[in-house]
Amino acid sequence: GPDGQGPPKLDLVLVSHYHLDHVGALPWLTEVLGYDGPLVMTHPTRAIAPLIVQDHLKHVGRRGRIQPRFVAEDVDACFERATCLQLRQRMVVAGVA
Repeated sequence: GPDGQGPPKLDLVLVSHYHLDHVGALPWLTEVLGYDGPLVMTHPTRAIAPLIVQDHLKHVGRRGRIQPRFVAEDVDACFERATCLQLRQRMVVAGVA
């Protein structure tokens, strides 16, 4: 959680689209903080988001001013565990649709 002791208390992470400001911290959340709850996105987001995050890691690494909080392997592991939905497909989580 916020105190650095384990993952945050989230029921679900729903990613609306693959822009970096929506997916950039997912590997940190899942692989570093240990969030293991549902991670849900569409198939196109699952296909494109890892490329965008990997590209961002390369650029950050070249600049050298900011140390990334996760590595390339974390990106792969994070997105491999995602559940993909079709557009307009419904999903029930904890009794909520």
